[in-house]
Amino acid sequence: MPADARDAQYVELNGEVGRLIQQTVLKTFKVSEFMEVVQKTGGTNTGLLPFNCICAKDGRYEKGSRAGVVGSHYRLHVIALKPRVATIRFHGFDVGERHDDPVGTTIRTFALAMPWIFYFVLYQNNGLARVVMAASSELDGLSRKGMALPLSAVPLPNIYQGGNFCLGELKLDSSQAFHEKTNRIVQYIDESTWNNDLWPQLGKADAPHLLPNIFSLRHWAEQTQEQGQAFWRTLRLQSLGHTFEQMIKELTQ
Repeated sequence: MPADARDAQYVELNGEVGRLIQQTVLKTFKVSEFMEVVQKTGGTNTGLLPFNCICAKDGRYEKGSRAGVVGSHYRLHVIALKPRVATIRFHGFDVGERHDDPVGTTIRTFALAMPWIFYFVLYQNNGLARVVMAASSELDGLSRKGMALPLSAVPLPNIYQGGNFCLGELKLDSSQAFHEKTNRIVQYIDESTWNNDLWPQLGKADAPHLLPNIFSLRHWAEQTQEQGQAFWRTLRLQSLGHTFEQMIKELTQ
């Protein structure tokens, strides 16, 4: 027991019931010292967070950083969308279609069973810097592996190497709060009309290719209709070579 520990006794009366209580004071300290410790080790006020945000980080890039200019401020939101049947709007030619097929000029809609999708939305100073998308086909990967969860490529077009999403004509209102901007970005991507730029290779058994067991968007939609939402668990995704923790470090350190 600490040297400054001592006992205190008092009587507590509650109606017709009285209790003799003995407490042990283990340590005394200055309030100023306690507040200093809280400031160093306690949490920070993140402000309002966007929908489905599972991680938020902000700070300044330090000397030796490869992610940003030394001294500039960064803010990172990580959004997680759980497995679902997503409505994908697609403009262009599906895998296996002839390029003179007239349907290539129309916008078609596919209901596709999607795995876990993560959006890493990075701001530098007041502007949007990068949006990186990643996926996971592990049923309970986040709860079981946490920051060590390996990330995979999202099986959709318009995504560059490393998971960087092509934002196209997205425009953000500079007066909006960061959580509103992130909500807007996720909504924009979710409602995008995808085309066949940077289209992943489907139905290829010779790895490393995306989704060797899927031969076209139409095939993916048909399997989703037959097997339901659970079909996402059969998707064999290409590794990004990053864990969840490594992706955060790449963007903020």
